[in-house]
Amino acid sequence: FIDEARLAAMLEHPNIVQVFDFGTMGEDLVLVMELVDGSNVSKLLRAAPEDSPIPWDVALHIAYQTAQALDYAHHAVEAPRTSCSPVPVT
Repeated sequence: FIDEARLAAMLEHPNIVQVFDFGTMGEDLVLVMELVDGSNVSKLLRAAPEDSPIPWDVALHIAYQTAQALDYAHHAVEAPRTSCSPVPVT
């Protein structure tokens, strides 16, 4: 947790949530992050009716923004490769 939080705190990109601080409070791990207004991709996909997926322009916009963030993160820090799931994508 601490290693990944330290790496995340070094990232500054408009498509990546800013990590302000991290550490422990007693036995709990704490991560202080930027508040992001809106939903996330997982909720968006669940809310879309099966017979009416999200519009292509919306899907392409999300994919493009995500690709920009991943490209930046890949080149910004020497980091081990971790997973990317739809929940943190907002």
